[in-house]
Amino acid sequence: MEEINPYTLIQELFEQEQKEHIFNFLYENIFAAIRRCLCESLLPPGTVIQEKHLADTLHVSRTPLRQALSMLTESGLLNPRPGGGFIVPKLTLKAFTDANFARKAFETACAELAACNASAEDLSHLKKQLIRMQNFKFATTEYENIRTFAEIDMNFHTQICLASKNDYLIKAYQELKPHLMHMRYQTVYELSPVPTKLIVTSVRDEHLTIYMAIRNKDPEFAYAATRIHLNNCRSVWGLSQGNSF
Repeated sequence: MEEINPYTLIQELFEQEQKEHIFNFLYENIFAAIRRCLCESLLPPGTVIQEKHLADTLHVSRTPLRQALSMLTESGLLNPRPGGGFIVPKLTLKAFTDANFARKAFETACAELAACNASAEDLSHLKKQLIRMQNFKFATTEYENIRTFAEIDMNFHTQICLASKNDYLIKAYQELKPHLMHMRYQTVYELSPVPTKLIVTSVRDEHLTIYMAIRNKDPEFAYAATRIHLNNCRSVWGLSQGNSF
């Protein structure tokens, strides 16, 4: 991916947030802009962010910026940097393993409940994402392929969560979601030049199996199919062969 100025990128996304969420507190829009950069790996691991430079670029005071940076640090998306500033952390094998374990706990439960509770509208939304994956076209840039693939994948799993109709699971999943998106992008960059046609086809077929189980109102099969799908994530990224980050 082409090297970019992190401050300019954050500024562009911050201005978008300001236009789209005019009633938000300032720190909320700063937080949202930086989090998007991090979750989509627009800021690669090792990127340094200096508070004063960013405040000057965004034309904001240090107080709302510090609030946003504090929230990002507490969530693990940024790390304090010795000597000042913040640094984008590299995804570790433990972080991947922990997040994948959390995904299994949430998403298998969501799929099981979705098979019991999904409405016709929920099924229509899931089918839409299946069609998008079926029609996935490879772009000229690696980043665009990754972005589109990750978006479709995340949308599919998010819709299953919403179809569970369980408010507690939905709330917990929404809190985990930024970390899952971050993990999707970073695993792609760190481990292999994916998504390849083989991986897209594999994920599409597994999504179809999950969808059919939900549509057929088979909670046990939906649970099992989701668990198999998430277990396969480790093989997809090569972790079963002992790769590390």
